[in-house]
Amino acid sequence: MSNWMFDAFFWLVLPVAVLEAIRIARSERKRRRRPLGAALAYGALELAALGLCAATRSPLLFVVLAVLRVFIVYARERQWWGRRLVKTTLFGAAFVLLAGVGHVGSFAEVASASADLGSSLRIIILTLVCAACAVAILPVRVSDEPKETLAAPLAFIAFARVAMPL
Repeated sequence: MSNWMFDAFFWLVLPVAVLEAIRIARSERKRRRRPLGAALAYGALELAALGLCAATRSPLLFVVLAVLRVFIVYARERQWWGRRLVKTTLFGAAFVLLAGVGHVGSFAEVASASADLGSSLRIIILTLVCAACAVAILPVRVSDEPKETLAAPLAFIAFARVAMPL
């Protein structure tokens, strides 16, 4: 079995990933922090990370890719950004619970395993995913606005792959 799902959801997320990559490349050039080649490279890294997150079957691989994305953002921005780190930690906890305690090895199994998860575990996972989504989309400071115009691609992916089937 392949670890990748190029389903309708992947094709729905792809334009969001492209827009986020363009936004990052444009931001790097507009702020004159990077030459064109480096700005395009960071945009391509963002596109690849979001594309892989949208295509993966495995909740644990999603967590690994999300953590790698945090490090890419750190390398680009040179700041940890509490929101990204908090959001990734919440997703990570939810997906580790889903895979470890719920014994769900694939996002395709979430809907069928929903009955076996138990109500308390399901509520905990839903709470963690929804809290991560709230952290991703609620503004904290106006100064963050240019950085996080489309801050919720991972939240969109996680909500659609986990919260909706549960």
